[in-house]
Amino acid sequence: MIKLLDRSVPEKSIIMKLSADKAIKLAPPVLPEGFAFRPYRRGDTAVFADIETSVGEFSDKSFAEAFFAAEYIRYSENRLKENCIFIEGPKNEAALSLIWEAEGKVSLQWLAVRPEFQGLGLGRAALRYAVCLSQRLYPKRDLLVHTRTWSHNALCLYYNEGFRLTDERCPRKIGGFHINENAEALEILKNALPPEVYNGLNNQII
Repeated sequence: MIKLLDRSVPEKSIIMKLSADKAIKLAPPVLPEGFAFRPYRRGDTAVFADIETSVGEFSDKSFAEAFFAAEYIRYSENRLKENCIFIEGPKNEAALSLIWEAEGKVSLQWLAVRPEFQGLGLGRAALRYAVCLSQRLYPKRDLLVHTRTWSHNALCLYYNEGFRLTDERCPRKIGGFHINENAEALEILKNALPPEVYNGLNNQII
């Protein structure tokens, strides 16, 4: 989700995991000048919708707002104040990340950077903040992430930050689990991923 989705490739589901021992060793997040982290505030439903629509996750902002309200706010808005962070830019919010615990597992459920702010390291900063947050709120717990072949640029970021493919199941927002299609996804992305990332993912499943 760091760049616009690449819908030229077939969509397959990918599950990755950052082990707790790697998570505690990850470098702290660093932001460029003029940007700052802030927690979720009441009314940020519209901000979530704006950012996620800008990267192609949703085609309609109203639907994205309704989705966020139904999937998260109606369960616990107070929990969002701890689990969701935004990166504020000079004029508006530039990025977000959100972690969540469900079905006994902790997962990174959203990570996105507005297209006009990509290339500044905000995606890596938001990811590292989310990892630090997960270790503070859920100590010594592994962190899962569900992504897709469409988001292969984000997959490279996850890999470079220590995430690896896993056979574990990753929970959806409210109940149930994402399908694990790692093998099919790797075959599809064979020519889309840098060789070192593709080979690394192929050779190490945790």
